[in-house]
Amino acid sequence: MDFPLGHTAGPPGDPIAQTAIVGAALDCLERVRSPGTIIDLDLAWPGDRSWKRADAGETRKPRDDTPQYQSDDDRAAAEEVHRAGRCRLCLGIDGQ
Repeated sequence: MDFPLGHTAGPPGDPIAQTAIVGAALDCLERVRSPGTIIDLDLAWPGDRSWKRADAGETRKPRDDTPQYQSDDDRAAAEEVHRAGRCRLCLGIDGQ
């Protein structure tokens, strides 16, 4: 299948294609015997192929030394681990 990045399980809102893809993947667990085997599912991304020409653009954020957390609770938990000297990542980096 030649689908846009992030859509390896099929087009959104297309349970028939998604079921076929997952079923074929599970079937490969029994059928495929050698690395590199390719099974053609004869599925195509709906519509034209303009998605192949489109530049996805740069989506990465610039590197930053400031820690990033999912939530305030996440931050509090990480800071507690650090204060207690149990942080495996920063052990020795900041004098601990």
